[in-house]
Amino acid sequence: MDIENWKEEYLVGIESIDEQHKKLFARMDALTLALYKGQAVSEIEELVDFLDEYTVYHFNHEEDLMMKYRYPDMLKHIELHKKFKSILFSFKSEFNKRGPSHNLALRLEKEIIVWYKNHILIVDKKMSMYLNEKMP
Repeated sequence: MDIENWKEEYLVGIESIDEQHKKLFARMDALTLALYKGQAVSEIEELVDFLDEYTVYHFNHEEDLMMKYRYPDMLKHIELHKKFKSILFSFKSEFNKRGPSHNLALRLEKEIIVWYKNHILIVDKKMSMYLNEKMP
């Protein structure tokens, strides 16, 4: 899978999480490509719906693992997930009020990718170091 925004440094060593992260980056790459082609407005609703479902599934998966293996920084990690859900809710609200726009697509692309890159490299890496020691 060739994903423009994906780098090997984002691997956390937990296959299920790595595959979920790759799906997110592939989806964001579709938005980047649509922006380049001038077709981003048509991609926004599909991306917002995807992100809505993805965050529930992905965050629940990570949180279940943290709970199961008693990750000591679980509450901090969950709080960051809540903050992201709030960011996503703002995008959804704007989309529902104003409809799709090129500007919204640009902001979605930038903010979501930046948030996830930072989250994976700092927070998820720290979590995965712990989980990789505890998981069979």
